[in-house]
Amino acid sequence: PAAFDGSRLRVGVVAARYNGEHVDALLAQVRAVLAAAGVREKSVRVIRVPGSHELPSGAQLLIGSQKPDVVIALGVVIR
Repeated sequence: PAAFDGSRLRVGVVAARYNGEHVDALLAQVRAVLAAAGVREKSVRVIRVPGSHELPSGAQLLIGSQKPDVVIALGVVIR
């Protein structure tokens, strides 16, 4: 398969603060994969929300204000 050129992509990431250690590890991996796909770091906007239940609202806020091409939501629920 051809390599993906993400150099023109605008990415929004909504990440929960709750279970932050786990979410931060996921966020680091997302950043690494985006960089490998050619997405520029300045084209990645990360916002934090209190927990996983707020991810949809955070995504809506991000879409309305930043107009990203894609939104990634990161949260961890441990039972």
